[in-house]
Amino acid sequence: AVDKPHNHIIHAGDFAFFNKDLGDLNYPENHTLVLGNHDRDKGRDRERLGRWFGRIIGSRRTWMEPINSGIIEAKLPGRPVKVLVSHYPQRDLQGCDYQVYGHVHNNLFLQPEREENDTWVLDHPNYLNAGVEITDYIPMTLAQLIDANEDATRRVW
Repeated sequence: AVDKPHNHIIHAGDFAFFNKDLGDLNYPENHTLVLGNHDRDKGRDRERLGRWFGRIIGSRRTWMEPINSGIIEAKLPGRPVKVLVSHYPQRDLQGCDYQVYGHVHNNLFLQPEREENDTWVLDHPNYLNAGVEITDYIPMTLAQLIDANEDATRRVW
C-alpha cells in the first residue's frame, strides 16, 4: 500500500535470504537497499536484488562499516533533516540529524549482554531502530519511525 510512485523506500539491510521468490515490487526504481550481513550480493543473487532495488549501497563484506551507508534528506514538521541510513548502527552521524539502522532487531533490549557493543544507541534518541519488530514489516516515514521507537521504548523496556 505504501509502494507508490512518489514514495522512495529505503531498506536497512537483511532484506531476504532468497529462500523463495518474493514477487515484484511496484516501483523498484524507488527502492534503495543498504546491504546487510544476510543479503547475498554476488552473481545471480545480485541480479535478483536488481529486480527489487534501483539502488544498492555497500556490500555484504562491508555491512558494519560507515561506507555501507547512505545519507538522505527528509522532512519533519517545520524542518528539513538529514538521515544516515545503514545496516549497522554508526557512532559517527556524518553531519546528519538522525541515524536509521537495522541489524540488531530487539536484541538491544531483550538480550543486551549479547549486543553489549551496541547498547550505546539506547541513550541517543536520534538513533532509530528500523527492525521489523518496530515497523511490523511496514515501511514508515521518518516521523512514524521516531514515534514507533518512542512507543517501543516505553512499551517493552
